[in-house]
Amino acid sequence: MTLRERRRQQFLAMKRKPLSEHDFCALMVCKDVRPAVASFLWNAFLPYYFRPLTPYPDDRVYGDMKIDPDDVSDIAVRYEKDFGVELAGNPFECRADPTLAELGIALQRASR
Repeated sequence: MTLRERRRQQFLAMKRKPLSEHDFCALMVCKDVRPAVASFLWNAFLPYYFRPLTPYPDDRVYGDMKIDPDDVSDIAVRYEKDFGVELAGNPFECRADPTLAELGIALQRASR
C-alpha cells in the first residue's frame, strides 16, 4: 500500500474505535453472517489494515480498503479450501464493491 493509503487509514482510525475479532464477529452475525465465516473474513482481511485500524462489517472491499481484486480472488480460493466447499459462480459479483458483511453473505450463498 502507498503512503497515501496508510495516511488515509490512520485518519479513519482516529474516527472510529478498533474492534476485536469477537466484536467484529458479533456485528457480522447481526447481519446474518455465520460466526465461522465472520472469523474467516476477519483473519483474511486484517492484514490489509494498518493498526490501530481494524475491519468493520460495513467497510467496502475495493472503495474503502483499496484491496486488489486478485488478492480478493485468492481469499475466495482460501475460503473454498478452509471450508471444503466449491463456490458456485463468483460470490464477489454480489455488488460491484461489496462490504465485508455483503461478501460474507455472498460466500455463504455461493457455497455448495
